[in-house]
Amino acid sequence: MNYEKLKVLSNERFKRYLGVNKELFEEMVNIIRPRTRLGNTPKLSYEEQLCMTLTYFREYRSQYHLGVDYGLSESNVCRTIQKIENKLMRSGKFSLSGGEHECIVVDATEQEIERPKRRQRIHYSGKKNATLKKHK
Repeated sequence: MNYEKLKVLSNERFKRYLGVNKELFEEMVNIIRPRTRLGNTPKLSYEEQLCMTLTYFREYRSQYHLGVDYGLSESNVCRTIQKIENKLMRSGKFSLSGGEHECIVVDATEQEIERPKRRQRIHYSGKKNATLKKHK
């Protein structure tokens, strides 16, 4: 849905669609809009770029589908989302929620087992004094 259709919605419906109210949306647009214009004009307006980015975060649609909806290639959608996200994060007014995450990775491709009485060859790993069960 393009920005022209969104801006006529009520504030409640606008927030329901994008996840932010109109005032916050305008504040975000002012942050991502450059002070001076350099280079080629973008295919999408800054409002539509922000709509696409918020839609991506809210619905987590594939970049291919967003590209079809907005008339862009997948790579252009990816670059636009990264550009908008970086500008909003650098402003210091916005951040992605989630906090700190701790990740523990366990390598369980080989687990030591007792030496089998029969069919030892399938458990042989080549390691000295070790009988391991291999998982793929």
